[in-house]
Amino acid sequence: MEKRRHKYNQERKEAYKQKPFIKPPRISFWDNIFYWSWYSTKHGLPHRTFATVTVMQYVYVVLFTAVILNCLDSQTAWHLYILHKSKGILGYILVPFVILILVNGRIYKESRYERLKAEFDRMEDSEKKRRRTIFWIFTGITLLAGYAAYRLFCRFNMQFLLP
Repeated sequence: MEKRRHKYNQERKEAYKQKPFIKPPRISFWDNIFYWSWYSTKHGLPHRTFATVTVMQYVYVVLFTAVILNCLDSQTAWHLYILHKSKGILGYILVPFVILILVNGRIYKESRYERLKAEFDRMEDSEKKRRRTIFWIFTGITLLAGYAAYRLFCRFNMQFLLP
């Protein structure tokens, strides 16, 4: 009798024991973009989705540059134009693209995708849907940001970019 009671008490303690908290997988914003870019390209170029991430990041670099150039007063803008008239600033604007492509090429590989795929497989469907929605919304915003950067550079008739 005493053995059964002891066993019962042990089982009860086990039932009330605090279970370890399982942390949700830590997937960064750019990991999410990378995963859904790779996952969305059926028969496309999934091994080059790091370039998709790079282009998305680069659009915001160009937008930032265009906003800064448009915030300059006319005298400073004219001085900058005269200073770089022979070369243009296109070369300077391409440097971040080269850096981003090299860095993202090393970070976002198939092994990263496989790790992310395992984490996404463990997620609930609602969480997957939320992350996919974020991907599509961000892609749309990036297209708008690219168009805005283009329009801002058009205000100067592309005089800063090309010699």
